[in-house]
Amino acid sequence: SQDPSLSVMPGSATSLIANVTCDPGGHIVAAIEAAGQLLIWDIAAQTDPALIAALAVPVRPLDLAISADSTLLAVVTETNELVLFDIRNLHNIQPVSTTSVADSFAMSVAFHPTQPIVAIGSADRTVSLWGCADPAKPSLLTRIDDAEGHQVAVAFNTDGSRVAAAGTDAKISIWNVADPQRPALEYRQLANGAGAYSVAFAPEADVCL
Repeated sequence: SQDPSLSVMPGSATSLIANVTCDPGGHIVAAIEAAGQLLIWDIAAQTDPALIAALAVPVRPLDLAISADSTLLAVVTETNELVLFDIRNLHNIQPVSTTSVADSFAMSVAFHPTQPIVAIGSADRTVSLWGCADPAKPSLLTRIDDAEGHQVAVAFNTDGSRVAAAGTDAKISIWNVADPQRPALEYRQLANGAGAYSVAFAPEADVCL
């Protein structure tokens, strides 16, 4: 088979790219700069991506995610905030809310695969779940506070019944969140090394990596 063509994203980054994500349909790519800029590209034509937005966000955004229905983009920041953007119209992307979500850095964010819920891992050693049915007013569903390290990565499994977090305490934790307001710890494992800094579920099996 022929190798796919590669493209360099147009547009100028002014500082370190902190994180990158794409929407579930593979139509857009978004990135955050450490200096406080959100960059969004249209990659529908994969060999000719187009920069469609360069928006200011609070200084030191740390992570971002796009909802399963590609209507919302979430950014979490060093100033403990969740910023939600309406991305239904890619040529008129607007922030819809900024919410304080932790007592220290909000370090990681992930969208539930089927519901308007985000999981946020924080430097205050918590993982919180927030309802975004009304993006203008995210609501706290639960805050899990039994972790021991900064929660630097979070992920939902395929059906959203579990959320996993990786921490600087070198532990991977998995909670059952079938009822988002009553999470239950199912698994905690010490990883190799000084810390655990990423976590993901395999797409077609309930296996955490």
